[in-house]
Amino acid sequence: MLSPRRLGFVFDRPLELRGWTTLDIGPDVPLSAVPACPAGDGPLRTLGTFIDATGRTHLRLGCCPSCGHVTYIDRPTLEWMNAYYLESWDGDDIETRGSSRERKLETSKKREKTVVTLAKALDVDRARPVCEIGSGWGLSLRHLLDGGFKQVIGTETSKHRAGVVERALQVPMITAPFESQECLRALAGHGPYSIILTNHVMEHTYDPERVLGAAAGLQEAGDYLIVAVPNQKTEQPMSVFFFLPHLHSFTRASLVRAAARHGYAVIDDRHTGSKQLVYVFQKQRQPTGDNPASEEGIFERTVEHYVRAFSLDRWRVGLRRLWWFRRGGPTGQRWMLGTGSLEERRWARIASRNHYDDPRSVAIRSLWRRQTSAQESPFEIQFSGPVQLFVK
Repeated sequence: MLSPRRLGFVFDRPLELRGWTTLDIGPDVPLSAVPACPAGDGPLRTLGTFIDATGRTHLRLGCCPSCGHVTYIDRPTLEWMNAYYLESWDGDDIETRGSSRERKLETSKKREKTVVTLAKALDVDRARPVCEIGSGWGLSLRHLLDGGFKQVIGTETSKHRAGVVERALQVPMITAPFESQECLRALAGHGPYSIILTNHVMEHTYDPERVLGAAAGLQEAGDYLIVAVPNQKTEQPMSVFFFLPHLHSFTRASLVRAAARHGYAVIDDRHTGSKQLVYVFQKQRQPTGDNPASEEGIFERTVEHYVRAFSLDRWRVGLRRLWWFRRGGPTGQRWMLGTGSLEERRWARIASRNHYDDPRSVAIRSLWRRQTSAQESPFEIQFSGPVQLFVK
């Protein structure tokens, strides 16, 4: 049996983040507790606890013991998250980046997302409206228009992105969270929607269950909902634990159960694979009750998964570099020779020799004295300063 000290580490400081930055969780970030699983499977069980250097700030990451869904129990409030997406998300150098994105939308040469391919394969009246939740820079909307859909509407919480898409494609864009009353009032005037689709957005939403309920209210029986999210089995563990915008990490059971609560049944899961869960749901007249069974021992298996993922399966001492790839893949640890230029050159040689592609990394140390018990919280991450999560 692993020593409880091995199920965690001290987060010393960030090193290379490559496009990410850190957010200090201090008094200026209001927090709220969300203790229930969004799939309706009851209370979450604490998977990990983040503790600042003073010992006063505790942030919990939870896992559903029934379906394995992982999400923050303690998180910034809904109002804080909405303001972050509206003002800050992808807001750097928006004039240069926005112009580039507009030019890219003039053509649709970039490969279309699987959710769009699935939408185009459905036998629906293409004169009926279609809505995308979280349109990003608008590429999927462009592909939908090219596919013959006549009424295409997008929602996007980032005003920077929404402005680019609206100017480039001349389609209605609603700059608000999909499940908000403001957005739903605007969407209701165009619906009902034959297809609602969303690609790698649901993990960013504050409450996926509310998003699914809002979608159901805009559709009729027989209409389609297409959802793609990262697959927890292979999702980068540093993203699951530390990347704040990914509030949720889905399992097959958690996504299917959450959708079933609002009358959606799976009709196509052929594109679900190791990297992402992709489902075509169809709204039913009556709930089907056809949900994945609870998985006995899924919480314990989730703990074992992250023990291996963070390379905590053997005891290490000293200052170490916890590294991971920008685009998924393994996570690893390497001892550090201090923090100066010698260590930087050494790490550059290691990364080059192993063909690492722009790895991100943080400096960590061993956890010597826990403040929580392993029964209360299997993982404990202490910080040398304030609790820090990653944002971009």
